[in-house]
Amino acid sequence: MEISYRHHGNHLVFERSADAIRLLGLFTETIWRTKDLQSGSIIQMQLSGEAESLNSQARGIRSLPGERMQFVSMLKDERYHGDLIIIIMKDPVTGVLAEVNYLLCSESPTIRTWVRVRNDSDRSVRLERVYSAILYNLAIGGLRPWNEKTYVHLWYDAEWYEAGQWHRLGLKELGLWRTPYLGISRAWQISSGLRYNQHLPMAMLEDIETKTVWYWQIEHFGSWHWEIGADQNNQLYFLAGGPDGCHHGWCKELKPGEAFHTMPMAFGCVQGCSQEALAALTRYHKNLVSGAAPESCCQFVSY
Repeated sequence: MEISYRHHGNHLVFERSADAIRLLGLFTETIWRTKDLQSGSIIQMQLSGEAESLNSQARGIRSLPGERMQFVSMLKDERYHGDLIIIIMKDPVTGVLAEVNYLLCSESPTIRTWVRVRNDSDRSVRLERVYSAILYNLAIGGLRPWNEKTYVHLWYDAEWYEAGQWHRLGLKELGLWRTPYLGISRAWQISSGLRYNQHLPMAMLEDIETKTVWYWQIEHFGSWHWEIGADQNNQLYFLAGGPDGCHHGWCKELKPGEAFHTMPMAFGCVQGCSQEALAALTRYHKNLVSGAAPESCCQFVSY
């Protein structure tokens, strides 16, 4: 069963079965009915002692705990800043409960997202990574393959005394190319949380054929990581979040009953160019400062 949330002309689309819920992606009105799209897990996390999926290779997707997550419930709540969609899932093997939150901003086509993870087992688990957001099926639509029509906009601040600038780069320039050997390449950026970093925790992906831009901003200036790559269907995906074990040596032990809350981040999609994306982000921040920062509408309960 397909579940679609309409938001400022865009569609946030999920696929639901009896015991699972997966994400198709975020699409503008002109491309959301593209046929034969494959969905993916809405949460990517890794626990110590869990083997990596054979399909993950160097990528952050296809984690075994994320793929195992079973659907528990889906809630919708009206908030001051917009509608809040909450999806609760549970890993039947480890007993870890996850709550994925999507706040559909009322004044902008931007969605704020964050994840809560709670250990509902009777033994400690060690969390090595959990991402705040993931999207699939970027740059679909049109006639040309994504490697011929897609660019990434990055902010570079080369020196202390120079003003920063946006630069538009092809995916090959960032180390990502279309290949039958999936997972070999990916484009990514990382911050170690140092005081000075030449990259902002934000970027944009532009499809020049369909004139569509996906954008994101990690709402944190400490350690963060995002990546763009090709999934098992050779379609573009994006994921982002805070520190993890692979890039920052990070881990978090969760004792029974303890929970972890990821840093929030924003993402969205606009028809147009990078200027429309930046304008949407500006409206999003104005929307958030008009009241208190949103929190989840529910507390964890046992299932």
